[in-house]
Amino acid sequence: MRVHQKSSPRERILEVANRLFYAEGVRATGTEKIMSIAEVAKATFYRHFESKDALVLAYLEKRESSSLHYLSQPTHPKDLREALTKFEQMANWPEIIGCPFLRYRIRNTRIPPIRSIAWRSNTKTKLLTI
Repeated sequence: MRVHQKSSPRERILEVANRLFYAEGVRATGTEKIMSIAEVAKATFYRHFESKDALVLAYLEKRESSSLHYLSQPTHPKDLREALTKFEQMANWPEIIGCPFLRYRIRNTRIPPIRSIAWRSNTKTKLLTI
């Protein structure tokens, strides 16, 4: 797993966290592993994220933003069928192993801002399927 050294340390951390949290799970992924792969020092990590919970929050916000961006690009879907088709294509990629929000929500609901993002994402998904 390689990261682009030209990107900022924060972006490298988020890129690595995105891959590891999704593939291995949030609880199974330690910050030391993220720092090692992202090639950042502990002080740099904690300068950008005060805790692992803060990193998880940033990860979920980025996933939410990416999902919404994907559904609305390059043009807005003309109807619900087109929106659902895009969503289905995204959900059926071989690398997809489940909704990151639901996977996180099943295991962790103790942190209110994270719980809020997971709930908000789940609500938007339900609205798409009505």
